[in-house]
Amino acid sequence: MTSADSSTLLGRDPARPIDPWRVIDTARPSAHDDVCSTLFAVSNGHIGIRDRSDEPGFDPTAGVFVNGVHETWPIRYPENAHALARTGQTLVPVHECHATSIEVDGSIISTLDDRAFAHHREIDLRRGVATRRRRHRSESGAVVEVTIERLASLVDRHTAAIRTTVALIEGEATVGLVATCRVPTSESDDRRDTSDPRRGRRFDAPVLLPEVRRLGLVHGDPRVVVTMVDRCRASGVLAGCSAVISAERRGAHGHAHPLDLAASTDSALRDDEVSRHRCAATLRAGESIVLDRVVAYDVASAAGGHGLPDELAAAVERVARSADGVGFEGLARDQESWLAGFHAVADIDVVGSPEIQQAVRWHLFQLAQAAAGVAGGGIPAKGLTADGYDGHYFWDTEVYLVPFLARTLPDSSRRLIEFRHGQLQAARRRAAEMSQRGALFPWRTINGEEASAYYPAGTAQYHIDAAVIHALDRHLAATGDRSLLDGIGAELLVETARLWADLGFHGSDGRFHINRVTGPDEYSAVVDDNAYTNIMARFNLAWAADVVEQLRSSAPDDYARLIRSTGLLATEPDEWRVAAAAMAIPYDTGLGIHEQDEGFLDLAPWDFAGTPAEKYPLLLNFHPLVIYRHQVLKQADVVLAMLLRDHEFDVEQRRRNFDFYDPLTTGDSSLSACVQAAVAAQVGRIGSAVRYLGQALALDLADTHRNTIDGVHIANCGGVWAALVNGFAGIRFRGDVLAIEPSPPESGTSLPWDGLTVRFLHRGNRCEMTVSGGHWRLWNHGEDPIEVEVDGQGHLVAPGSWLDDDD
Repeated sequence: MTSADSSTLLGRDPARPIDPWRVIDTARPSAHDDVCSTLFAVSNGHIGIRDRSDEPGFDPTAGVFVNGVHETWPIRYPENAHALARTGQTLVPVHECHATSIEVDGSIISTLDDRAFAHHREIDLRRGVATRRRRHRSESGAVVEVTIERLASLVDRHTAAIRTTVALIEGEATVGLVATCRVPTSESDDRRDTSDPRRGRRFDAPVLLPEVRRLGLVHGDPRVVVTMVDRCRASGVLAGCSAVISAERRGAHGHAHPLDLAASTDSALRDDEVSRHRCAATLRAGESIVLDRVVAYDVASAAGGHGLPDELAAAVERVARSADGVGFEGLARDQESWLAGFHAVADIDVVGSPEIQQAVRWHLFQLAQAAAGVAGGGIPAKGLTADGYDGHYFWDTEVYLVPFLARTLPDSSRRLIEFRHGQLQAARRRAAEMSQRGALFPWRTINGEEASAYYPAGTAQYHIDAAVIHALDRHLAATGDRSLLDGIGAELLVETARLWADLGFHGSDGRFHINRVTGPDEYSAVVDDNAYTNIMARFNLAWAADVVEQLRSSAPDDYARLIRSTGLLATEPDEWRVAAAAMAIPYDTGLGIHEQDEGFLDLAPWDFAGTPAEKYPLLLNFHPLVIYRHQVLKQADVVLAMLLRDHEFDVEQRRRNFDFYDPLTTGDSSLSACVQAAVAAQVGRIGSAVRYLGQALALDLADTHRNTIDGVHIANCGGVWAALVNGFAGIRFRGDVLAIEPSPPESGTSLPWDGLTVRFLHRGNRCEMTVSGGHWRLWNHGEDPIEVEVDGQGHLVAPGSWLDDDD
């Protein structure tokens, strides 16, 4: 465990200058620069491109991912059992059209060369463009500057663009650029610790098998169009890619002349290298060569017909040609405009702490990248910045991301709920396999089927069902989108409530019990009456009953449709209400706390004093049974329940629970520090809140969990937003009403900033709240009045006006 605060973890590094809108690295890259490849990746929810070098001498690990392109493989158990997950799923890399080889006076240059200098890498959070820049002195004394810019369009989710510019700074030289389109190899990486379950699987044989190879060469057109479609060997999923490649020579005064790529194109070089395209020119100081690649990506299901590969090829080629008409500059302008709109409703100003300001904006940008273009799929635990956790979707999306998206990008939050509804049939089948009624959503998945091979910390986490309903609730509270609730939302509510009612039972003590489940804290597995699970199930059951009753009484057509789609029985809603009212929530009257699960307090204490730092995370150093026998937490559990259902606990109860569980929590999970920060702030433990916020902000930027190589921890990014908005700013979202419950700092404790301004949407209204010097003010920049509750009293804030702590 660590106690470092934000000033320590995000301290100044000469190679990482602080800029409020850019993350910069000026260190000389290494051949295995994997952490920075994650930090400077670009994505849009459909396409993800890691920021690794594509030059000779660099590690050829996967660089491009497309949401949903995955391979399947059989899970083999030494000892079999009924209903164990049978098929693994792994996100796999797709075609790369951005590899570049650069020659100066006939010699290939590389970032690793001794003559390379002035290295600069950045991601601009307002432009959404990642840039690499360096200078290189050739043997003849000429100095060239190489600039590589990349973007994954936040406007058109199918499109990415890469621009490579080689400019002559001093002298004269002949410069050549070779652009390569290739299929990634599937070779294992010896540097990867395959014993770490957080890492993605590698395959010994090629995964992508060619279906379409098309090279567009038109006489008189200097551009080249390369189109590729490949089929994943086992899953059958089709990955399509089309690139329009063009180049031009630019004079010192801006005059541009196209360079003919078609005349120097080689195709079908090797199995993994589809084509090469070369351009060259002799340059003088002030002149440059610009190589542009506009690339379109898409995916098609294995369920398609015989002609689907050709159809997919035609579709991605149309997108690529259309995007090429917009051009790199146009795509970059559109990107900047989109991000300006995003920042207007999502930006958080941190006054007086430039390190925290930069880190916060990077986390918000990661959330935008993960969700802007998501459609027909979920958000993997690492976004599309790498293949950690095999690219699986977990409950992270619903609990950590949707609350943010509902308040900033509500179209994305709706699409994520629709994605889960699209998996409903598979969830029904899974429930039946587990001998239950209703629907059981998979713990980890890509295609809707359960892919967790370790059921105690996977399938046993039934709370995934309540997480889906929590996301529905957060979206509805933010948007008032009743049409979603009356349609697919009601169906989700019925099937999940039906699961809870069947999973639990009424005991002789008159309480409703849910036994042998695992809560968010995976260091306690297959327990009885996990408090988090039961609290969330109670909410799920009660809300389902309410919605069914509302539909029955006021929307008979929707009610009839719900009966047809779910087979709803008239008696079920009453059964759900009874179960919710009788739900067993473990509570210890002596300590005045909610017990994490029945019997948790009877376990032996963990020897924290005798566990050295190198033994964390515990899951990599101790057998699960050793951990399960002790009072030790991987991540916040009861504390998370208090964040999600805060109005069900009074402040003193929350404080007692937090104080008890905080010293037992290792923070081995990336989902923990952000939640601890939020709740610590809510209960007035500001010193702890600041410390945990620092840990959450540094998790990837300082690689404190030592696995940022495997991708950005996207859920933690959403948790950072919750810590600042729900924690430090004291905003609670409760249906139609905004509740403000600011928590004054502890005596002698100061905040690491002078002021905090958060922005969000509420029922279509743009809101802004500033907290500074112990005072707050909430602005309504929208067109409708909003209801705000402060200390139990209601206020109506008119459009264009504000409410503050003097009112």
